[in-house]
Amino acid sequence: RHSLLEMSSSETLLEQIVRQAQHVVLRLRTIFVLDTLAREFKNPLITSHWSTLSSPTCSSVKVSIVSAGYDTIIKTQLVIHVGEKMQRVICKDGRVLNFSYEPQELRDFILCQLAHHQISGVQMLAKVMGWQVLSSNSFLGNGSVEPFGSAAGCLLANGKGNRFLAVRHSPQSNYIVYVAQAPSVDALELSLDKKWENLPSQFKEVKLEKMDGKNLLGKVELLMAALCT
Repeated sequence: RHSLLEMSSSETLLEQIVRQAQHVVLRLRTIFVLDTLAREFKNPLITSHWSTLSSPTCSSVKVSIVSAGYDTIIKTQLVIHVGEKMQRVICKDGRVLNFSYEPQELRDFILCQLAHHQISGVQMLAKVMGWQVLSSNSFLGNGSVEPFGSAAGCLLANGKGNRFLAVRHSPQSNYIVYVAQAPSVDALELSLDKKWENLPSQFKEVKLEKMDGKNLLGKVELLMAALCT
């Protein structure tokens, strides 16, 4: 009777095999998502490093998002703990997020991190280039509705306050850059008070595909340098 009670309280061999099998399947799904994103997106770069110290039912991977040539000013890192039926993501700022075994949830989250990484990189680059960050928002309410997540954006101004730069980035890695100048032509025509002369004119979209630079930060750096002259 004592032996039977011990067997009922302890985990059976079949249950252990099932748990390990669930972890292996979830780990393979995580590897597939990370490798697929790394092949799809070259701007920014996604690298993953799996820990060699793991248990049969738990593994961890460190994901780094960097922009080529600008890894010293901006680098986004997160750690993913892969269990049996769920994934736990620990962000750089300390946030802890739990995802189910569905790979689409992890993919959508990483795509949102790509957008936030790009906007944060533009802000850090602005400080280095002597520009001012007028506003920044990770949850923009304007523009087209995103299928998942939300677009991020920021508004920058040069040191003189006569050139403005607006950057918008969506989770689907579609970024748009706009430029404007001050004083506005409309303000001069209406002869308004001088305090309104610093308002920017209508923003115009920049055709980034015709600019030099291998990534978004490289193109924005050249654009900032050109607008400061």
